[in-house]
Order: sequence, then structure tokens, then C-alpha cells
Amino acid sequence: MAEWETIKLPKEMVQKIQEYTKTEYAKERGYTSKSQVVVAAVRSFLQTEQKIKFNLRSKKYNKLLPFRRISTMIFCESCNSQICEHTIHLLKHSELFDWELIEEGSTLAEAPKFLK
Repeated sequence: MAEWETIKLPKEMVQKIQEYTKTEYAKERGYTSKSQVVVAAVRSFLQTEQKIKFNLRSKKYNKLLPFRRISTMIFCESCNSQICEHTIHLLKHSELFDWELIEEGSTLAEAPKFLK
């Protein structure tokens, strides 16, 4: 069985979750407790957040550069900036394959060879 920790939420939010669990809609989907709703919401949030982090291989620097997509903005984690040479290059030239999308957590050794 999983270990649990207590996390505080605003009362208004907890009341809305409780109201939701009383609906037929929630019961049909198997949500009968507040914790089930919160666990499902957090799981969905984490899956979404994981998808917006990515690495790009730079031919110029021969290394992977970490990026994050925040809504419609690109944030370079190497420079800790939204506006740097990496984000500008990415946004201007991504169609030229000068940058190659690499799955989060990859190392340079695991990444495919540069496209020529």
C-alpha cells in the first residue's frame, strides 16, 4: 500500500471537490472520495508538465540544451531566459533541422547523430 502525506488545500476548493464526488457523473467515473479526485488531478498535471520540458541538440555547441514551454513561450534553462541566442535560433530556424528534439532526460551519448 502506498504511503500518504497530508497536503493542505483551500477550504473552498475542498468543498467543491466534495460536492463533485456526490454527483452521478463523478460516481460513474469511480470518484467517490476527495483523495481520488486530487490524485487524478495531480497525475494529469504531472503528465502535462512533463510534456513541456524538452532538450534540443545544438550543432554549434555540440551539447543538449534544456528548454521548457510555458504556454506559448519558450524558456531556455541554460541561460535562464526567454530571450537568448538559443530561443531566438530555435524559434527562427527550427524547420531547418539545425536543432533536433530530444526526449527529456536523454544524455548526449543517447541522442541521435546530428542531421547533416
